[in-house]
Formats: sequence, C-alpha cells, structure tokens
Amino acid sequence: MNRKLTSAIILLVLVSATLFSCKKSSSPQAYSDSLYFPTSMGHYVTYAVDSMYYFGANCNTKHVTCQVRYTVSDTCRDAKFRPSFIVDVRYRYNDTGSWIPSLTNTVIVTPTASGLEYSQNNVQSTKLSYPITSGAQWYAFTQVPAADSNLQYLVYWTSTYPSAGYKTPYSSGSLYFDNTVSVLLDDETIKNTVPDSITFTYRSYAKEIYALNVGMVYREVTRLSYNPYSTECINGVSVTMKAIDHN
Repeated sequence: MNRKLTSAIILLVLVSATLFSCKKSSSPQAYSDSLYFPTSMGHYVTYAVDSMYYFGANCNTKHVTCQVRYTVSDTCRDAKFRPSFIVDVRYRYNDTGSWIPSLTNTVIVTPTASGLEYSQNNVQSTKLSYPITSGAQWYAFTQVPAADSNLQYLVYWTSTYPSAGYKTPYSSGSLYFDNTVSVLLDDETIKNTVPDSITFTYRSYAKEIYALNVGMVYREVTRLSYNPYSTECINGVSVTMKAIDHN
C-alpha cells in the first residue's frame, strides 16, 4: 500500500474521530455520560477501516482497507493546562501484520464540564456534548484554523444526538452492543442544475456511534462532489470504521 495514501487515511480518521471521554463528575447525569467513553490506561478499540477514493480527473477509484487501534496511553495537560488524555494511534495493513505507530499525528482528549474536546494537529472539536440527550445539537468545530482552506467545511457541521439512535442496540457485524448513542455530524446533499442542464452534485455525510463502556464503535465520513466543469467523474472519499475488537 502507498504510504502517503495510508497517511491520508489515518489523518481523515483522526480529524474528526475520537473514542474516549473524561473523568467522572459528581453529577449522576455526567457520571452516566462518562460511561460511554472509558479512559482507563490501556483501554483500546480496534477498527476495520474501509476507504473508497474517487479521482474525478481521470475517473479512477481506489479501494483501501486497513486496521486502526486507538489506545489510552497516558495523561497530560493540554494547552490550557487542563487534565487530558493521550490517545496512541497505530495501524496495520491486515489482521496478521505488525502495528505501526502513527508518528505524524498528535491526539489529545480533554474532558470538560460541557463535553468532550478532541485535538489533533491543532484542529480542535467538541465531539460530545453533555448532558447526552435526544435531539441536543451543537457546533463541533469552532476552532478550525482559518489558514487551512481544506478544512473550512467543518465549520458548518452541526452535530446532534438523533432520537433514532439514542440509547439503542447496534451491531458492527462482528460485535454487538446493547446500549449506544449516535452522533450525526453532517447530512447534506446539493443538486444544482444550471441552465445548460449540467448538474453539479455535492454529498457530505458524517456519523459516529458510541457504546456504553466501550467508546466509539462506528464512524462514517463521506464527501463526494461532481462538477463537470472541472472533473470528468465524481471526486472525493468515503471512509467507514467498524469496531472489531476492544478490551
């Protein structure tokens, strides 16, 4: 597998995905919420990652699979000197290969009274909002670096806990979880037909599922576009992560 392509997969996975939450609060509701995000040292979740890349300029596609493991490896202080957790990220090409550390990404998870903050390479987000209640909404990405034009789309994402995925069972195919909450980060489709009948299409979809006492067990990010003025075919990427192992 091309190592640059592998690095791109890991970066996409990390930019808006996290598994773990924070220390327990004296509030019963906060304590209940924290059970969805274990932070004990050594806790890990392993995912099967399935990625499809669409290259609009030449109409090629590339299908890539690998495994990624997130492990709570240490504690630290974030830039604001708040108690935080370091999440170790490793990947491998198949289930018999050696785990390779991701040396180009720094992942810090910080618990707060109002939610779970996640920082990766200076991109910060609030992955979970407290209390976890059906229908609650929040802007996850409020500190996207203005100089990075490739990430500005994140500013417009509105996260929500949809009622259809609120404290419901979920199966990843290989594992079953009887109590999960879903986070819908984005769900947008744009179809614009211009006067000469050429259609511009854009699709953005992002969702995560968290299981009680486990952490994140599912993630999907899809960003596809088609503009006949600049590419011959669809351009973009679609990545899914499904939990296949945890401790």
